[in-house]
Amino acid sequence: MKIGFIGFGEVGYEQSMGFQKEGIEKIIAYDPMQNDAVYGATIKEKAQNSKTMLANTPQEVFEEAEIVFAAVPGKVALKVAQDSAPYFRKKTLYVDVSASAPETKRKISEVIEAKGASYVDGAMMGSLPLFKHQVPTLISGDGSDRLLKELTPYHVDMEKISDIPGD
Repeated sequence: MKIGFIGFGEVGYEQSMGFQKEGIEKIIAYDPMQNDAVYGATIKEKAQNSKTMLANTPQEVFEEAEIVFAAVPGKVALKVAQDSAPYFRKKTLYVDVSASAPETKRKISEVIEAKGASYVDGAMMGSLPLFKHQVPTLISGDGSDRLLKELTPYHVDMEKISDIPGD
């Protein structure tokens, strides 16, 4: 199993720490701030602590990972999906855990599904520093069943709401 993150802030770091302890074979992330003069050192330190490989481009994440968590601010979530769309593969499972409005989640799912990839809308309902990858998460979207199948062996706490993103 290979997991990727677009955005490596609190969500990416805390989940990576948990997944790494569960034995996930590879975790890869890209964060546009990873080479920033102010934030870059912190991102690189967290990547090292969580045994996460930092990619040079988002494309590298999509080439390496089967499941990609988009852990970005809600205001840029649609743009990130649109910019990432050229890199999707049919086996890509795109898990959007941004705090976006339901309508935005549906628009993101349209972008993902138009490329033949699968989409999951995830709403994290607890403390990441406390729960790590086991943070209670409500999920919806056409990729929900697959996400549960793939990640349940790693002791995630996810509950499917429906196949409709934004629910």
